[in-house]
Amino acid sequence: MVFCTSCKSITLPSASERGGHHLHDEWISLEHSAEACELCRLFLDHLRANIEVSIVEEIVRLCTDHQRPLKIPISAHYILGSFLPERRQELQETPSQKSHLSIACGPLTRNDEVNDDDDDDDNESSRSKLTADLLQRLPIYVAVPVYVYPGDPLSTSRVQIREPLNATSLDSEVLRKVRQWRSHCLTTHPECRPSNTRPRIYPSRLLDLRNVESTGTAQIVRTSPSFHHDYVALSYCWGAKYRRWLDYVKACQRDQDPWVEIDQMPQTLRDAVASTVALDFHYLWIDCLCILQGNKNDWLEEGSKMCEIYGNAALTLSASDSQDCRDGFVVVRTPLQREGIILPCLDEAGMMGSLHFCAPGTPFDEIVGRGPVARRAWCLQERQISRQVLHICRGEVFFECVRCLRHESERRPDDEFDPNDEWWRFHVSLESQGPNAFPRKPSPDVYNVLSWCGIVEDYSRRDLAFVEDKLAAIAGLARRAHRIMGSDYLAGLWTHRLHIGLAWQVPMDMRATRAPVYRAPSWSWASMDGPVSYDRSDGFVQSDDGFLESAIHLLDSSVSLMGSDPFGPVECVNITVSGRLAQIPSSDLLHNDILEYPAWMSGAAPQIGWHLEDEKRGLDTDDTITCLKVAVKPFGPGPSLPPTNSMLILERVEDHDRCHRSDGGDDSDDRAHPFPTYKRIGFGQVFVTDYFDDCPPMTITLI
Repeated sequence: MVFCTSCKSITLPSASERGGHHLHDEWISLEHSAEACELCRLFLDHLRANIEVSIVEEIVRLCTDHQRPLKIPISAHYILGSFLPERRQELQETPSQKSHLSIACGPLTRNDEVNDDDDDDDNESSRSKLTADLLQRLPIYVAVPVYVYPGDPLSTSRVQIREPLNATSLDSEVLRKVRQWRSHCLTTHPECRPSNTRPRIYPSRLLDLRNVESTGTAQIVRTSPSFHHDYVALSYCWGAKYRRWLDYVKACQRDQDPWVEIDQMPQTLRDAVASTVALDFHYLWIDCLCILQGNKNDWLEEGSKMCEIYGNAALTLSASDSQDCRDGFVVVRTPLQREGIILPCLDEAGMMGSLHFCAPGTPFDEIVGRGPVARRAWCLQERQISRQVLHICRGEVFFECVRCLRHESERRPDDEFDPNDEWWRFHVSLESQGPNAFPRKPSPDVYNVLSWCGIVEDYSRRDLAFVEDKLAAIAGLARRAHRIMGSDYLAGLWTHRLHIGLAWQVPMDMRATRAPVYRAPSWSWASMDGPVSYDRSDGFVQSDDGFLESAIHLLDSSVSLMGSDPFGPVECVNITVSGRLAQIPSSDLLHNDILEYPAWMSGAAPQIGWHLEDEKRGLDTDDTITCLKVAVKPFGPGPSLPPTNSMLILERVEDHDRCHRSDGGDDSDDRAHPFPTYKRIGFGQVFVTDYFDDCPPMTITLI
């Protein structure tokens, strides 16, 4: 391998010094060095992968200004350096004992000081602003995972120790490990065994792979009540439409005795067949083959079984780092994928070892937690409902269940989790899921409404190829939650602690819009295209029974389903509630400004922080808005602040605006809605404790 002088001189002591190991004086020097030095190229790849494109462009622009170039120094810092002299006997052998070389971009220096007497004042002013913006972002630190092999002299220097990776992700040694992991899981984890308390429900169809090796074909077979075989399920990204494949599948499914040629399959599906056979299973479930294409009734019926399809699968294969069904996931690994960049390196005792630098996108939390499958909405419930998930990735194979997470490269496994432990329930379970969640497989059991809030936050940030699947793609988890909570389901919310479910909002730094075509009521998060969140500050959703008190009473609900699944798509859902309504002039609203605390420190601000969810709707200064108090947090964000009132911003709905059912009826007559009818257009909060005290309770219908 070719290295520049700066990279050749990296040692653990030099990277552990206060200022780190100096690599290059400026960003441009790093780019030039990366043309020849393999380690500089890897550092540059990590920086570009973890820094916003706009920031990188700004750095390059400022560094290449011929009049006043800015120097962005690049340095390397070993983040465990302060521990090097101590506890040398403790080896870093588990996946969680990570070690990194942190690459620092900045702090910023100038070639020349800015001359206030320059003639071009306008250009200087513009340049100073750009510089100031960049200074606010720098220094930027990007972690590059490093490790050594067992027996390496550096292994006693608190560098993570890993086993060498295999040549392919379906190598015989990998298969041996997977069988061992599964056996341990099934023999020691009660949660990972098939349930004996309920009848086992199978998919209507499965791929029979018993003749694949001899004929190169798989048969689509219908299951019967007497079918009792283990099967594997596939979780993957479909990607761009593959018309030729879909036409082929439709043609196969029209036959009375359908067979599928393996060579006709997209690569990801071929790899799933090969992996299933290699792991000694005979049956495989793949959505596009086992659900009749173009048949809506069959889709609704099979879609309602997703909880059972993945929950009863002996194993779920996840193509976690494949963006398209044509990508595949069983590959011959490159030297970079297997070993990274190997640098001869000295430790603090002067011993020479081999330090391995990982390429970007190789850690578990990056591949599985933020990879292509993690961005697909359907795959959320597929992963969480499954008892065992095998992530077959290009760089490494991972296995997870409710209690454990195993790595192909692990020297020693991490400690297992106890799903009955309260700490585990919060930090690893669905309660803490969301955009910054701990990247572990949560339990499929939804313990309470707050767990459901975490699911919604994660789910709403994922991609749906067909937005009308908003409720269908989470129906399996909803069904599972219903079994535990016993609460009625209302288009993504639960009647139990309905006030918590209603208190969703659009994050301040993100954008979500109301769906143009009805798929859920206005008060449900499922009516939005884009991310939603629940206020998690100050224990808002830390407990299911204390921190957010209800201010409404649910009197009635009306649900019209699209099919037979009570957790699936809906045609119309309304609720009738009793609560306090206030008529508020729009001048009291801080548009899209949910409780910016510095502006509310007195606790007596007259304005309401709120977010308008229908961005196309304008507000005149003379408009009067209706607010429904739904909940109160009995304490403020600080010891001197009053309670917080949470409310829905509503708009009165006339008869012709109410939702219509596909059976030709509608909900516009007085018998269906004897009370004033409103739709939600926003969410608000106010610190004024008695804001609603003068408002008498009213009964209204929300659609």
